[in-house]
This record gives sequence, C-alpha cells and structure tokens, in this order.
Amino acid sequence: YYCVIKDGSDYFVGKFNGKAENLLRSPVKVKAATPITVTSKGLIVTNSSNKPVLLKTTDLTQVVNEAQENANYNAK
Repeated sequence: YYCVIKDGSDYFVGKFNGKAENLLRSPVKVKAATPITVTSKGLIVTNSSNKPVLLKTTDLTQVVNEAQENANYNAK
C-alpha cells in the first residue's frame, strides 16, 4: 500500500504493509495532494517542484534516465 505521509512541513510517499506498518519512505519530497499512479515501471507522483517523477517500487527512489543524468551533470 502507498500513501502520502507528512514529516514536519514536508510530504513523502510511504509504503505500508497490511498491518499499516511503514516499510519505506521516499527521499523525494512530493505535493501533499499528489496522485500516486502504480505502473509496471514504478510509481508516478508529483514532486514538490510540481514535476512528475517516477519512483522505484523497490526503494521509492527516483528513477533517473540518461538524459536527466546528462542535464544534471552539465548544470554543474
């Protein structure tokens, strides 16, 4: 199960088991009212910068493609 959880003034995606025990928390901040769309590639959510991002279901980290890595590298 996935839902948005609040930590202080920030929001994250949390993964829970059937007993409502928190298993994971995304390192990516999300919008409080983000939809969480489960796909075969991962979870699609809206980050705190209002951009859609794809999170891995295994650890809730952001999936980064080669174009994003290059853009991040060139921005430094």
